[in-house]
Amino acid sequence: KWQGLNAVAFGTSLTYRSMPGSSGGYLNYLPKLSGMEIDNQGLGNSRIVSDMMAKITGYTEYADKRVVILEGFVNDWAKNSPLGTYTDVYVTNEDNSTCACVRQAIEYVYAQNPNITMFLVLDSYGKHGSASDETSTKKNAAGLTQYEYYEEIAKVAESMGIHVIKLYAESGMSERTPGYFIDNIHPSPAGAKQTANIIWCGIKRWLPNVIPET
Repeated sequence: KWQGLNAVAFGTSLTYRSMPGSSGGYLNYLPKLSGMEIDNQGLGNSRIVSDMMAKITGYTEYADKRVVILEGFVNDWAKNSPLGTYTDVYVTNEDNSTCACVRQAIEYVYAQNPNITMFLVLDSYGKHGSASDETSTKKNAAGLTQYEYYEEIAKVAESMGIHVIKLYAESGMSERTPGYFIDNIHPSPAGAKQTANIIWCGIKRWLPNVIPET
């Protein structure tokens, strides 16, 4: 049912690094695993409260897509974008919370194509290397760990019926598995392959819900 489906993936450098000439991106592996044709719209160093949101709202090819992957939010956490709560609603021309922007992104995508199936992917933690590394115990300026940040973002998607894939909880990749990373957050080729495997396992849970157009 998945072979040849058109998909688009938005996200951070963990998505973007699948571009030709780079490594460590899960899209180096997910298309072959799934059979889907995936348009890489990743953007390095991006945040949902700014450039990633602009990517999502500026994209014009939703009509022929069946699957949307929205990966990220590690940069929102690391750069201290306000988290908010899962009930936050986006307000035009205002400084919005991360949760409000996630909700708005989901609503925008479904407004463009209500037949799309969306997956929200929350990243792994990264490895120890220095005191500044993005690991499971580090807190940002707001006093929040990535776990606390991601759990609230997951509530946004879950409250809207969106499938959530928690790499930080499901991938087995963390500061305890340094071989999966080339630095404090970016996966090595082995880490990218593991990321793709876990995302693909997560997508297959809802296989009956995605039916190719005839």
